[in-house]
Amino acid sequence: MLWSLFQTLSLANRNPRAWLTAYLDGCPAAGGKAPSNADEFLPWNLSAERKAEWGFGRAEPAATDSS
Repeated sequence: MLWSLFQTLSLANRNPRAWLTAYLDGCPAAGGKAPSNADEFLPWNLSAERKAEWGFGRAEPAATDSS
């Protein structure tokens, strides 16, 4: 499942490391467990605020091969 999330982020030209860092930073705040708001970390559920905070708004769309 995690690989699928990383691929989804990569295909959308998003930084998987930024996403994973933010998620793991949320674990200590949740008492060493998965954040209770884990659904908010799913790439397709990210708010505009989170995208901007993690630098996702600056990413360019993936280039397509025209050959």
